[in-house]
Amino acid sequence: MRFLVVALVASALVAGASAKCPNPATVSNFEVTDYLGRWYEIAVSAQFRSFFEKELQCTTALYSKGTESDAPVLVYNSGRYGAPDGPIKGANGTARVVSGAKLEVTFTPPSLGIYSPYWIVDLIGDANKGYQVSMVFSCNSILGITEVESFWILSRTPELPAGVTYESLMEKATALGIDVSSLGVTMTTQGGACQYY
Repeated sequence: MRFLVVALVASALVAGASAKCPNPATVSNFEVTDYLGRWYEIAVSAQFRSFFEKELQCTTALYSKGTESDAPVLVYNSGRYGAPDGPIKGANGTARVVSGAKLEVTFTPPSLGIYSPYWIVDLIGDANKGYQVSMVFSCNSILGITEVESFWILSRTPELPAGVTYESLMEKATALGIDVSSLGVTMTTQGGACQYY
């Protein structure tokens, strides 16, 4: 799986604030150390999935503490190709905090300075326990002409925790100003026969 990878990197030539990009609020009191660990991709926007995660199942993201100043968070995104027990396809990257819960991710050397937004717009659960659910939004402006938007629902477990539904999360995203309908957000294959590394 390639979260926020090459295509977003390409479109990140002109990234950040844009009149065309939505500007949803991000969560407050965010500490990146509480966010580290494994997340399971519960849902993702259609364009991103068809371009970067085609044929991938059991997709996850693993965030860990980096040792370099320009790469404080290490990223490893992966999934099984073609079947829950298919070969693993993955991508390594790095992330850094811009401000609060606004992060940037790159899958190129950090020295190149090519990053894509990774905005955490909602978190459910206790921070001290690493949270339970995360909603992430990204928008890159391309030369001020158009924009590429992506959206993810992540969970600490292969299924959403009790009391949290996909529908309620989609409603919350819509209330934040994210047009999940036009993004074609759909659920992914998780749990069951998935063989996680």
